[in-house]
Amino acid sequence: MMPLKAEPMSSKYEIIQLETFLRNLRDFNKSSQTKITERIKDWLSIKPARFPMLRGAIPLSGRKLFGLRHIKIGVKGHRGGVYVLYRICEECLEYEYWKKSKTRCQFCDSNKTKRVVLFDVQPRSFDYGR
Repeated sequence: MMPLKAEPMSSKYEIIQLETFLRNLRDFNKSSQTKITERIKDWLSIKPARFPMLRGAIPLSGRKLFGLRHIKIGVKGHRGGVYVLYRICEECLEYEYWKKSKTRCQFCDSNKTKRVVLFDVQPRSFDYGR
């Protein structure tokens, strides 16, 4: 019997990093930044809907956003790792989260729904003190 060859999986979803995400990512050291971006690429570019959606409005940068999902990523030196807040464009358009949030992304395009928008990254311990 001939062994199976592993074929690399092609990305289905384009990852878009917003300014807030990029600014907060810089708070981590280079190795943590690399790990976070690699995990995001591996986990969210193929099947982003497998991670849980947050309920209700999530306050972020002075706005209340609906339809956000989150993933947790283990990062050395941060208790509990980090969390990343994101939204899947096809869900946003289908359920009109942009209307509920009263804000629409500048790059919103109903012809390009296979996108994941990264809104924020923070240490999980950041929320423990609140």
